[in-house]
Amino acid sequence: MSIEFLENDFDKVSYLVNLLTSRATGLAADTREFETLRHELLSNSRISPLMPQWLKQHRNLDTFWGFIKPKFGTYAERRAYISEVDKIGRRADSNAALRRPAGWRAGARRHPAFE
Repeated sequence: MSIEFLENDFDKVSYLVNLLTSRATGLAADTREFETLRHELLSNSRISPLMPQWLKQHRNLDTFWGFIKPKFGTYAERRAYISEVDKIGRRADSNAALRRPAGWRAGARRHPAFE
C-alpha cells in the first residue's frame, strides 16, 4: 500500500487512524506508513497541537502496541480510544485547518470511502 494517494491532511489523519486501529486489533499495518504520516502531521503547525500526547510519544507501531495492549483488554475499548484521534480531523476542519475531499456529505463522521 502506498500513502502517496492521500491528497490532504484530512485523508492523512483518517489513514493514520486506520493504521492505529489495525495494529490495536491484531491486523497488519505498515509501520513505515505510520511513521511517515505521524511525522508529517506532527510537523504541521495546524495539526500538531491537536494530536494527543500518546501519539506524540509513540514513534512506531510497536511502541504504540506496547502502550495500548495493557491499557485496554478488548478491541472495542481500543477502537473507542483511537477514535479520539479521528476527532482531530473534525476539530481541525471546524477551524479550517483541513480540507475535506470532494463528495463529503455535511454531517458525515467518516470519509465517504469508508461508509
